[in-house]
Amino acid sequence: MLGESTAPEIGISQRKTYFLLRALCKEAYVVPEKLEKNEFVVGRAHLLRPIVFHDGRLVQKPTPLRTLLTVVWFPIGFLLACLRIAAGSLLPMPFVAPALCLLGVRIHVKGNPPSASSSGFLFVCSHRTLLDPIFLSAALRRPVPTLTYSVSRLSELLSPITTVRLSRNGATDVATICRLLASGDLAICPEGTTCREPFLLRFSSLFAELTDDIVPVAMENRMGMFHGTTARG
Repeated sequence: MLGESTAPEIGISQRKTYFLLRALCKEAYVVPEKLEKNEFVVGRAHLLRPIVFHDGRLVQKPTPLRTLLTVVWFPIGFLLACLRIAAGSLLPMPFVAPALCLLGVRIHVKGNPPSASSSGFLFVCSHRTLLDPIFLSAALRRPVPTLTYSVSRLSELLSPITTVRLSRNGATDVATICRLLASGDLAICPEGTTCREPFLLRFSSLFAELTDDIVPVAMENRMGMFHGTTARG
């Protein structure tokens, strides 16, 4: 979902660069320096909310009936997944969204997406699933290359859009981003990993130093039984 810019919730550390973000946030949590250095253990009484470990794919509790339906659905779901991958990989991008809609994937766009420009926009996305840049391209109806951190070679091979690996070396990554922006649009998920919680993870601010043509994109996904990806953050 391509949304208008809204004030996010974000955790802020003691680094000076992060204090500039306070005015843009609904809530700001300052992390003590001794906590960042692992010298202080936070007890449950001091937590803002219970800790939830969600490194899994199940959306709903697997009751006996749902488990049975999952087993029965598996062959159909596998075939449907292959059709969706084929539609996303083989069709021109303007036809991807209508084709996915026929296959049960609905993409809703809120806001006014910018038109293609020779100078290039940097689309900065919240990170829900590994497919976020593909859904962004489908919403824009044009392929937008994306920067990746650690996706598999198989995912890169199946991707209908260009993927460019970051080296995690500042100077090298700056040169790569500037080169890609000079040739057109670019998408990036600065959180570096997927998160299903209603807030942003701490992210790199490197992108904000390289261009003024930044388009914030709020991604949200709704699943029936399985999440599109695991969450490691």
